[in-house]
Amino acid sequence: MRVLFLSKSAPIIGGVESWLDDLACGLAERGHSCDVALAHGMRFHDPQRYAALHPRLRWEALDGRRGSPAARRLAVRSMLRSQRPDVVVPVMLFDGLLVAAATRERLGHRIVYPVHEACAGAASDLRRLGHCMDAAVPVDPASEAMVRDCAPGLRCVAIPCGIPAPDAEPVAAPSSAGAVPLRIGWCGRMQHSPKRVLDLPAVLLAVRKTIPGAVLRTAGDGEARGPLREQLAASGLQHAHEDLGAQDRDALARIFYPGIDVLLVTSESETGPLVAFEAMARGIAVVSADFRGRAAAGALRDGENCRLFPVGDTAAAARAIVSLYENPARREALRSHAAAWVRTARSLPAMLDAWEALLSDLRGGSAQSAAPPPRWREVLPPGERLREFGRALLRRRFVHRTLRAEWPFYGST
Repeated sequence: MRVLFLSKSAPIIGGVESWLDDLACGLAERGHSCDVALAHGMRFHDPQRYAALHPRLRWEALDGRRGSPAARRLAVRSMLRSQRPDVVVPVMLFDGLLVAAATRERLGHRIVYPVHEACAGAASDLRRLGHCMDAAVPVDPASEAMVRDCAPGLRCVAIPCGIPAPDAEPVAAPSSAGAVPLRIGWCGRMQHSPKRVLDLPAVLLAVRKTIPGAVLRTAGDGEARGPLREQLAASGLQHAHEDLGAQDRDALARIFYPGIDVLLVTSESETGPLVAFEAMARGIAVVSADFRGRAAAGALRDGENCRLFPVGDTAAAARAIVSLYENPARREALRSHAAAWVRTARSLPAMLDAWEALLSDLRGGSAQSAAPPPRWREVLPPGERLREFGRALLRRRFVHRTLRAEWPFYGST
């Protein structure tokens, strides 16, 4: 089966990006033809930069560098016409979803809509275009509830994200406090909302009051990376911080995870997070904010496979980290339970099996729509197509201030 993923290319690291890597490459290894069309923009969306951190992907660029909706949508239509996929999977790329919906009957593809955020934008797209989708795939209970509420007639197949098994068995953390300096890890998109990365200096300061040798290792990139370094320097912590920048999956496995004792999650909202599950699989204790969506998902459980603290409470986060450092037996029980849970509840083969079953069902069934899809002249009016031709001749481009404006994730926010 030919599967075409339509994806943003900014940010370049995060849970959704890891999921796409695992899914597209995993299905390809099972014999499916999987390509990823990556959004290209003037400032933020850079397929080459994205592909450098995801070298296993087979990809092509969606050239929207002129910056207009017309340029983006014409690029998607051209890609669909050339690829002729059986299934289109728009991954937080509204123009991809809209054009796939408008061309679905003419080109004969099916649309599977993965839902990684229980947010207003995804809810709006489900209400507006759910009748053009063949299935929605939420990754957690909150997203599943939103799909069923916003598009009650749409086929909904919940498939949790899977985690690749580590190359080696989890290794126990140091058995006694004080044997080595405490190494706190943080990994992901460096944003303060919703990731709250700027909480890190206060947490590190509080931890070092009890454990003076504690250090922070971060892996990731984003608009808050510079402000984080500045705040750490202002607190005199620059020598206690190792900034690895954005790393691909292999580098995280080789460099980041082996160099931390505790993974810290500071987010105010998540659908995973995958980084926590990857740490658990490697025998690393997880200390996480009690983010929005955590209770509904039921994956992170305080005292069983992680320690939780209230979102934004940096003192409580520090206390949780210190308590694990000072109690090796508790830390060992926590990491052991977590590793066992991940192997069963977040199996990558199980995720791939579920996706293959869905794709097989779509191949055998007939496409149905409760309402007419958007017409192409509504997606791109004839007058706008003529203006876009003029912009191309004059080499006129629109430069956007944010990555979501350059290639919108959703039709509305």
